Amino acid sequence: MMPTYGSALECIKEWYMASQGQGDGEKWDDDEAFFAWKDDCSNYDKHLEEMKAERVSRLLSQLAESSDVKALPNGLSLLLGKMNPSKREQVINGLRQLLG
Repeated sequence: MMPTYGSALECIKEWYMASQGQGDGEKWDDDEAFFAWKDDCSNYDKHLEEMKAERVSRLLSQLAESSDVKALPNGLSLLLGKMNPSKREQVINGLRQLLG
């Protein structure tokens, strides 16, 4: 599910305010400080990666709950086929560790 404009804005505000320490909301109104923060992707890359991981988890969960038993393996196969070899090997190794 795509975030709405309002929910995306709330996330950004939360990330920005957390990076600025505790305060009242005045820091949110400082456009110059916000734009300087926004221009440095390292300020929010971690949050975006977490959101991507949550989205992938939800999608895989939906596949796992599907009545089609082949949906998850087929989906994983298509996914692995689209990855570059290095990334594919990382994912396969991760799956091997999970499966024991």
